[in-house]
Amino acid sequence: MTQLAEDAQDFAAQTDSLEAALAQEEKRVDDLIKAAKRYNSALAKWKKASQTGDIAARQKAADQATSQIRTLVEPTDETAACWNFDTRSYFESDLWWQELQSACSAIGLKVFLEAGVILSSPVTIDQVASKGQLRMGKKSLPTVRPSFVAKQLKTLRDRNSGGAPTQFLESLY
Repeated sequence: MTQLAEDAQDFAAQTDSLEAALAQEEKRVDDLIKAAKRYNSALAKWKKASQTGDIAARQKAADQATSQIRTLVEPTDETAACWNFDTRSYFESDLWWQELQSACSAIGLKVFLEAGVILSSPVTIDQVASKGQLRMGKKSLPTVRPSFVAKQLKTLRDRNSGGAPTQFLESLY
């Protein structure tokens, strides 16, 4: 097992934060994208050398591409395999709600939890723990990252700021 995989497992074991787990995975994927860009660059050089008939440059680019692809396969497999965050348990606990509340507070948005339903005018949000999804109003929402959901709620609220909060409250009852 490489250091990347060990670090990922250690991190996943010590965090209860979906936001932190997703941020860590996002960083690993960014590293893969950088490696893929280097591979793509070597392929472009290889193609140009083939087009122009520069045999020395063709060989150098082919060697670079071969070397770069080796740097992609194992880290990609490890990154894909190291996700072991228990989303279902996370949703069934109060941790998701706490992270959402913190993310909303950071952008100046108030949300409330009432009987397991999150209230944020003009919508309600239910957790569907079995599917690892949310239901925003009547629409299923596959994105569950607290900071992303908070931004969507803020966008909805800003877009519907002309609507009276009492209409929202009346629709709940």
